[in-house]
Amino acid sequence: GLAPRLNAAGRLKHARLALELLLERDEEEARRRALELTALNRERQEQTAAAMSLAAGLMSDEDAEAPLLFLGHEDIPSGIVGLVAGRLAEERYRPAVVYERGAETSRASCRSIPEFDITSALRGCAELLERFGGHRAAAGFTARNEMLPALKEGLLRQAETALAGIELVPA
Repeated sequence: GLAPRLNAAGRLKHARLALELLLERDEEEARRRALELTALNRERQEQTAAAMSLAAGLMSDEDAEAPLLFLGHEDIPSGIVGLVAGRLAEERYRPAVVYERGAETSRASCRSIPEFDITSALRGCAELLERFGGHRAAAGFTARNEMLPALKEGLLRQAETALAGIELVPA
């Protein structure tokens, strides 16, 4: 129960809030800080549920069957894009890219499956990205909005090749 609350601080406000709780010596002040983190965690849960609902509405039947999910919206906060991508990847057993669309750039989080190296795929599209990083199973990037259609196409192409013949079914 403690880990999600500590994690919510960094997702919605600042990780310092969690550190301050852990370092607090006054019991009453610690209790107040713990209640603040509990409220933030509840807010994170609500935002995640709303974003999952929005994501489901954004996906067409074609998208749901694609070997890689790629979606975003200005109403999906950057602090939870990774949670949404992780849930989509787990539920649909395919790599998922979820982004918060900003005015000029979008910030994304990617989660993958063992059969697909998402960071390698991003490396294959590096010219379309402002910055990116991660590891085989999880990554993140920032891209200019006008590059998103080409990026989606490039990642889908790589996923089609890498995942050909693999049954994309959750186990």
